[in-house]
Amino acid sequence: MKKKKAIKKRKQSKIDVVLESLLNLEQKVKELIQKVEQLQYNKPYYPDLPPPQSPPKYWPVDYPKYKDVTWDAIDKGLQ
Repeated sequence: MKKKKAIKKRKQSKIDVVLESLLNLEQKVKELIQKVEQLQYNKPYYPDLPPPQSPPKYWPVDYPKYKDVTWDAIDKGLQ
């Protein structure tokens, strides 16, 4: 009889340990969700990107030759 009681107690203590760890995990998950939500609303979407690049300081040599070319002219040329 004593052996059975000891085994039952051991099983119960294992179950208690598992339940306690599950509760701790649940609490940690809730905290992480709160942190993520705060981060989403506090910071811009891509905070670490470099600033946008400026246009080139000089145009290609033959730019004036092609400056009047439109998409329509290109389409006609492709046909």
